[in-house]
Amino acid sequence: MKRMFALATLVAGLAGPVLSEGCALEGGASAPEISAMNQMILDLKVDDFARTMEAVANMNVSGAMKSVGEAYAPGFEGCRTLLQRQDVGGLTQELVMFRSPVGPLFLYWMYAGTGADFMLVQFKLDSDLDLLDNLR
Repeated sequence: MKRMFALATLVAGLAGPVLSEGCALEGGASAPEISAMNQMILDLKVDDFARTMEAVANMNVSGAMKSVGEAYAPGFEGCRTLLQRQDVGGLTQELVMFRSPVGPLFLYWMYAGTGADFMLVQFKLDSDLDLLDNLR
């Protein structure tokens, strides 16, 4: 319950900026939770992202996110969802690319549902497009 409240608060607070910038696929729609976390990466708010991952998925990614913050210190110029797959049963997979002068950063998401039903199944960050191997 605490996790859902924290996530709902986060998504409600970021809904405006996420929809105006975001990384959404043209003609597609991401879960608000994913859009909010993509926006954190785009804004290089790595500490906020790490705290959100702890709340949402009970994952400690603070060390990895610190490395991302250092490697991509010049910031990101934009982002775009390159691929989105939605299964009939509700599972969604997305591949997002963040553009930076340093080079691209790719983020793979696998999740189900939104709001109270949101469940993050898997995510991976990499500077290599090998993340396509994760698609099912």
